[in-house]
Amino acid sequence: SVDYVECVNLSMQAGVLILLQCFWNYLSNTVAKRSFMTSLEFKLYILWAIGSGATFPVLQYVFRKSELLRETVPLLAYAAEGLIIASLGIRSHRRFRKMIELFHSLGHNNYVIERLTYFQEMNMLLSVVLCCYALTLTILCIDALTPETVIAKSKIGTDFLMANCNTCAALMWVIGIFIFHPRRTKEDIESDELSRLEENHTHE
Repeated sequence: SVDYVECVNLSMQAGVLILLQCFWNYLSNTVAKRSFMTSLEFKLYILWAIGSGATFPVLQYVFRKSELLRETVPLLAYAAEGLIIASLGIRSHRRFRKMIELFHSLGHNNYVIERLTYFQEMNMLLSVVLCCYALTLTILCIDALTPETVIAKSKIGTDFLMANCNTCAALMWVIGIFIFHPRRTKEDIESDELSRLEENHTHE
C-alpha cells in the first residue's frame, strides 16, 4: 500500500530527477565553461521540484476516501512525471551533442569533450531506464483502475512487470552513482601520477 511516508519518498525521488536537469547546467559551467540552459528555465525546474514535493501527499489526501485511488493516483502521477523528465533527458542529450560538436569544431582539448560525452551517455541511459520504469508503472496503475484488472489476475504478467520496475529502479540508482562519481579519465590519472612524482621528489 502507498501511505504518506511512501508519498514523501516519491516526492523526494521526483525532486532529485527534476533537479538533475539543473545539475547538467552546473556540470556544463564547471567543465565546459558554458551555460546549459537559461536562468528562467533553471528557476522553473526549481519551482517544479518544490511543487512536486507537495503533489503526492496532497493527492493521497484528496483521494483518502477511496483505497484504490489513494494507492494508484500518486503512483500514476509519479509515472507521468517520470515520462516528462525522460523526454527532457532527450532534449538534454541534444544539447550535449550540439556542445560537443561545437567544441570539436573549435579544437578544444580532448578532456572537455570526453567529460561531456560521458555525461551525455549517462543522461541518455538514465532517460531510457526512467522511461521504461514509468511506462511499466503506468501499465500497472491503469490495470488496477480498470474493472477487469487483466494483468493483476495473471501472476506471470504481474511478476514480469514488477521485476521490470524493480530492475529499472536499481539501474537508476546505479546510473546516479556513476553520474555523481564519474569514471576517471586519462588526464585525471596522469595528473595524479604527476602530483605523486612531484611529492616524492619534494620529500627526496
